Amino acid sequence: MASLRASIGGLLRAFLKTTGVPPLAVSALAWLSRSRCPPASLWRRAAALAGEAFKPSQIQRVRLSLRPHQAMVLALDLQDDLSRAVYLYGTHEPDTTAFLVRRFQDPRLRVMYDIGSHIGYYAVMAAVLLRDRGRVEAFEPVPWIFERLLLNARLNHAANLTAHPCAVGDRPRPALASSRIRFADDQRHAVPSACGGV
Repeated sequence: MASLRASIGGLLRAFLKTTGVPPLAVSALAWLSRSRCPPASLWRRAAALAGEAFKPSQIQRVRLSLRPHQAMVLALDLQDDLSRAVYLYGTHEPDTTAFLVRRFQDPRLRVMYDIGSHIGYYAVMAAVLLRDRGRVEAFEPVPWIFERLLLNARLNHAANLTAHPCAVGDRPRPALASSRIRFADDQRHAVPSACGGV
């Protein structure tokens, strides 16, 4: 079985290098990698190879299952490495995600703070799972990433999520946020650092 997977992987890699990958093929492979369709590992590998060959610049909306009958929708910019991984594999940090999904089932949990929320993967997940019994405070200082956080909160009707466009620290002061997410040259952004009483 391993040699069959290696052969298929080699053929797929050669095909992708010579022909390029149409967007529909990447979408189909990404969907299969998120589904329960066997063999899941083969679909994940194919999706990863396709993702290496094709990096579209458009925003993709993806529905991610959290628990039976509960899911979140995220708008993902496939130029962003983290978003592309979520798109291709259907999750981000699988062990952390599984732990948090279990943790959010605890009826005593009322508030979740997401410091450095990025596009809101964990914040939106918490807002969906805590919808009627808890709230989420998400902090993201980089303006264009903060806008994506707001979009993802709106897509999930997350009225229990409050997003703050600032950094969190031990005292109010100017801050620099480094973003390697989109920019290979390690571009730095001056960001608001005081959240006014939060």
